[in-house]
Amino acid sequence: MIALADHGMVKSPEKLLEQYRENIRLIGQRMEQGVSALLLARERARAMDDLVRGLFAASPAWARWSAASPPQRLCIAAVGGYGREELAPHSDVDLLFLHDGEVAELIEELTRSVVYPLWDLNIAIGYSHRTVKQCLETAEADVQVQTALMEARPLSGGFDLFRDMERTIRNLLSGFGARFYIRKIHQDNIQRYRHQSRPSCLVEPDLKEGVGGLRDYHTMLWTARAALGIRAPDELVRMKIISQQESRDLMRSLAFLWEVRTHLHMISARKNDRLTFEAQDRIARIMGFSARDRTLSTERFMQVYSLHTRNIHFISELFFQDMLKTEDKERAGHLGHGLEVRNGWLNLSRGRILPSDPVEWIRIFRKTAEGGFRIHRNLLRAFRDQLVSWPYELPWPRAAHEEFLAMLAHGEGTLHALSLMGCVGMLSRYIPEFEAIEGKPHYDTYHAFTLDMHLFYTVAELGDLLAGKYKEEYSELTRIMQGIPHIPWLLLAGLLHDIGKGVEGHHPATGAEMARSITRRMGLEEEGVRTVDFLLANHDQLVRTAQRRDMHDERVIVNFARLVGGRERLDMLYCLAFADLRATGPTAWNPWKHVLLRELYIKTVHVLERGEEMTYGNEPSPEHILNLLPPGFDRDEVESAMLQMTPAYLRGTEPAVIAEHIQLKARLKDELFVWEITPQSDEGFCQWSICMRDEPGIFSIMAGVLSLNRVNILGAQIHTRRNGIALDVFHVNHPDGDIIYQKEFWEKVARDLTDCLEGKLNLDMVMAQRSRTSPWARRLTPRIKTRVQIDNQASDFATVVEVYTQDRIGLLYDITRAFFHLGLDIHLAKVSTKDEEVLDVFYVRNLAGDKITDPEVLEGIKKKITEPLTAFGASDNLS
Repeated sequence: MIALADHGMVKSPEKLLEQYRENIRLIGQRMEQGVSALLLARERARAMDDLVRGLFAASPAWARWSAASPPQRLCIAAVGGYGREELAPHSDVDLLFLHDGEVAELIEELTRSVVYPLWDLNIAIGYSHRTVKQCLETAEADVQVQTALMEARPLSGGFDLFRDMERTIRNLLSGFGARFYIRKIHQDNIQRYRHQSRPSCLVEPDLKEGVGGLRDYHTMLWTARAALGIRAPDELVRMKIISQQESRDLMRSLAFLWEVRTHLHMISARKNDRLTFEAQDRIARIMGFSARDRTLSTERFMQVYSLHTRNIHFISELFFQDMLKTEDKERAGHLGHGLEVRNGWLNLSRGRILPSDPVEWIRIFRKTAEGGFRIHRNLLRAFRDQLVSWPYELPWPRAAHEEFLAMLAHGEGTLHALSLMGCVGMLSRYIPEFEAIEGKPHYDTYHAFTLDMHLFYTVAELGDLLAGKYKEEYSELTRIMQGIPHIPWLLLAGLLHDIGKGVEGHHPATGAEMARSITRRMGLEEEGVRTVDFLLANHDQLVRTAQRRDMHDERVIVNFARLVGGRERLDMLYCLAFADLRATGPTAWNPWKHVLLRELYIKTVHVLERGEEMTYGNEPSPEHILNLLPPGFDRDEVESAMLQMTPAYLRGTEPAVIAEHIQLKARLKDELFVWEITPQSDEGFCQWSICMRDEPGIFSIMAGVLSLNRVNILGAQIHTRRNGIALDVFHVNHPDGDIIYQKEFWEKVARDLTDCLEGKLNLDMVMAQRSRTSPWARRLTPRIKTRVQIDNQASDFATVVEVYTQDRIGLLYDITRAFFHLGLDIHLAKVSTKDEEVLDVFYVRNLAGDKITDPEVLEGIKKKITEPLTAFGASDNLS
């Protein structure tokens, strides 16, 4: 049987190409008119069908082939996405030339007749020549080929040959072959999920391969075809594999993803499935999303995208649970309350009536978290059906309150249970405030997860800390967590701490207000309500203080201790900060932040336990320091050195470190500078101490030299003695987190510093060149607005300047250079980088050693610092 495209006059290739271009133009117009992108994908496939069939029929080789005696059978078929009749504007077109003999010169000519004109249209073509036997051999060796052949669709030629190939593949999938195929596809899914769950893939997802992307739907189709012979998606409903409602939800989500994919191809002018930040921004505007309630248009678009992918993934998981069901008759384990577990699946005991009481459903999720079980598909579907009849906001009887809080303490089990509660819609029925943050992303590269998932991960981290998961690495934190008297209050605060980001306003304050309403509805005792309120209002204060303020300043520690008010709240804030940072993304928690948080925690404990006299900060005696020094130092020499040091330095620095600095100063003599590198291997950084005669701009030069050598500066303290000798201490590591300790490396840094001080190296010129050639300057990420804030209340002796901006090579050098040109002396620098976003804090004084108070001078500081930064990050209103 021969099937041709036209069944009449064969058109010339030129006419065929002209007709195809016109068809594609009309399809583009229909897209602008709002026609479904998925429908248009099928129309593109049909337009391609007409073109391929026409080119096949117009080939002189086809006429010679069909006239040959005896005639050889030949069929051209569409495979892959084209075989499914799904073509985005720049999708690949994959063809199979199926024949029943050796590939001869004639089939090569026929292939050229079809493929070359498509190449001229800049269409990406993939093709292969195979016999039925070769199809079987490659399918047996490669599941991907097997999948492509299952999706194959005959276009023209001998359809009987195509049916032979179909029967061969069906036979391969019969019996054990189908079970093997399904398990292999599911294993590939798990590997794909693992890869696509990396933070970089979460913030810039692949809409085809990502979790909940189009590939989840495709694997459902492949599996249904292999196991059940189903070709049309609606047959899944007829066979009760998925419900009618799930089918509608699935089609709605697929339609959205196809619209996004179509726009993505159009703006990229090529095949592209990666939703980069630039693409997210452009597609959000194209699809009509607008900013609302302090939520960017891009964030609103990605929230909708996230909810659709969750829906597809959830239905896919239910589907595969059905396909992979085991006949294993493992004995059921009874959990009480009419629940049992079999093969790790939690279900109702046989004969048990489906519960109608919402409290019973919370108990099911609590049992799931507690035992690390999975909830059976039938139970989940029954729950979703029942949820429709429940009120929008559910009450909190005492049993619900107790079951819910008990569910929060099980680490990964809690994460799974909360995720399921979110997917099926139960969590927002009990806590309607969650609806605003479901699937809502942070439009940056720092936060890996959506807002609701970040909260779930935070609770899971707290549960893991409580269970002792981090006992070896963070033994002190584990002990603190396990010693907290009211653990449920802390877990609840972890679940709610960012809920204020779903509404207008400063999220800690608005979140605390929302939490008061939530916890009172839950029936939490009043002390618990006040504690959760406090934790939400101040959940970021430990991190903010540790990263932005001078912890040698007594007033900073005393004020923080007054804010906290008691040991249990301090312990809770410390553990919450740990969990919050770890649940944010891979760059949020690091050893340096742990050092800062631990220092603030310990100093605050001293104040809370011993009073505000700060007994931990008494100045050491010369005798104490002398005992820590090697032979050769006398008391007068030590006392003289200590008289040159500030009281804040002496009170806030460990005696052993003071002794090290005295030794470093003793080595200076006539040298330009002397230095010492000390690894802090347990903390993941090095301490680079350098002693030299102070001169204006020296800190900027050192920052530039370190940047030149790709050293990541975590923080710096500048101690200028009364005799004009500067001691600068930098905490540093490599940008990838490695400790840099090699002596040869630091000798190279020292040579570069010498060249700068002696005028042999023009640092401005070198740093400008580095900035131009750095890949950071070309990488497209969410632009971070530059803001400069000045605080004259945070310190008694210095003006605090906070700089928020986009990270890049040489940033710290540019900022400190601006301070030098302003005639300002930097006393302390605290550097905090959140992936692409930088917050650098500087304690500065004028050259007379005083704070800056003149309003005009302060405004000039803002403008001067902003100038070198606005080329890389947009400037915002200065405040």
